[in-house]
Amino acid sequence: MSSQPDATADANAPAESVAAALSSAAFVRIVARADGDALAAAGLLARALRGVDIPFQVRVTSLGTDVSAASDDGLLVAVGSDPSEADVAIDADGPAASRRAYDVATTLVGEPGRISGSNRDVDPVLALAGTVAAGEHPDSVATSLVQAATDAGAIERRAGVAIPVDDAVDGLTHSTLIRAPFSGDEDAVRAELSSITDTDARPQDEESRRSLASLVALAVVGDDETTAHGATAVERLLRPYATPDGPMATLGGFADALNAVAVERPGVGVALALGHGGRSAALDAWRTHATAVHRAVDTAHTGRYDGVFVVRGGVSGDGGDRDDGG
Repeated sequence: MSSQPDATADANAPAESVAAALSSAAFVRIVARADGDALAAAGLLARALRGVDIPFQVRVTSLGTDVSAASDDGLLVAVGSDPSEADVAIDADGPAASRRAYDVATTLVGEPGRISGSNRDVDPVLALAGTVAAGEHPDSVATSLVQAATDAGAIERRAGVAIPVDDAVDGLTHSTLIRAPFSGDEDAVRAELSSITDTDARPQDEESRRSLASLVALAVVGDDETTAHGATAVERLLRPYATPDGPMATLGGFADALNAVAVERPGVGVALALGHGGRSAALDAWRTHATAVHRAVDTAHTGRYDGVFVVRGGVSGDGGDRDDGG
């Protein structure tokens, strides 16, 4: 671990002190937990470091990984992972790590809120995508970021559904933001969409998008097995923020892709978060992840016991079972 004098592992430390620690480092190692929020946070920090010419390394780890094991060189930043051996912690147990990383990044580069394409800019769209990936609603917890991105034309509210692609069949088949009767089944999605008059797989006008959103909402809420939580959760898919110049079609779709790629292909996820491209590979990982998720839900066995609800599903590759209690 580094002995940087300004470093702090206090997750509640002011953004100014964390930025000061980063700015005084000769080299920064960022270790992020394997989820979309932490991945976005790591990307925000790395972009800011790049903007002020501080060399860095980013890697994504699974839970339980020793973040200090790789090397003792440089300042160690733990994003959403175990901060016990870190010099700096961006904790994901409280508010979204990506929102805190945005505050640190804007302090580091000294130009908060700018979106002009230079290396020194901090991207509010990435921070908002991380916020959504953390399960938070940006309009409720990140109004200033929403306003900054809206004013810059980086996001715009529209009718429709929050998917990462323009193709509604592809998007609804693989979305993990909802669970509907057609989830994971492309033919079922296509059949569902055929019931909407004058709507194809790529709805372009507001009326077609509203029809699509209504169909999805009714498919989820109208299912006999829908829970109250499911009926509420579907709201995050409706009336999304489009991202005209972003790597994905909508903010929610970007968040869905970040969560998937962090698990399936972390290296691709790092490239995506750093703005180095990789959209096609990220979407492939998103589809792979979603297919596995929906298959697991379809084949899982459930049981209710005293004080616990258990979902039992097969674990790919070892032939065993895993119990996930809640």
